[in-house]
Amino acid sequence: SDDSITLGDGTFTNVTGTNTILYITPKSPGHEYTLQFDGALTVTDNGAGGNLDIGADFSTGATDVLKIVMNSAGTRWLQVSRSDN
Repeated sequence: SDDSITLGDGTFTNVTGTNTILYITPKSPGHEYTLQFDGALTVTDNGAGGNLDIGADFSTGATDVLKIVMNSAGTRWLQVSRSDN
């Protein structure tokens, strides 16, 4: 992981790094994506230079999941759900 993530064409990715995530590459409006984490990191809500509106920072652990959807403008990711496993 880095402070940004570039998503593939699908709808799922396994996040293996440990760096804080501030920014995830935009997709088309309405695109849903599921991130599953291998370990501890922080996904930052509304961080400077970020594009994540997820309600609050998310401190992840192994097998935690964050589901996000791209807003109607195609500029910001919104949280659909999260699971703290």
